[in-house]
Amino acid sequence: MAAADPSLSSAPMPLPDSLARLDALHLRRDEPAALEEAHQLAAAALKAAPSDYGTLWRAARVRFTESDQRARSAPSARAWERKRTTCPASHRGQPG
Repeated sequence: MAAADPSLSSAPMPLPDSLARLDALHLRRDEPAALEEAHQLAAAALKAAPSDYGTLWRAARVRFTESDQRARSAPSARAWERKRTTCPASHRGQPG
């Protein structure tokens, strides 16, 4: 009988394997499915080892990547509109 895929089992992954998987997922961080898997895996790793430096570092990297993705997805037009409405006319090169 073939060995079962470890990613499909409900048993938690050993910490070194989890950290290696998080590193591999980081290389594909622009893919929504990879980022979601990294989020879930980081949460599980934090439960298993809440004081481990490697776990904390990788979980922080996942959180940063999530925040960066949200920032990059915000339309630049909205930022431009905010600048246009908050800056005085004299700062936009128009007579005051």
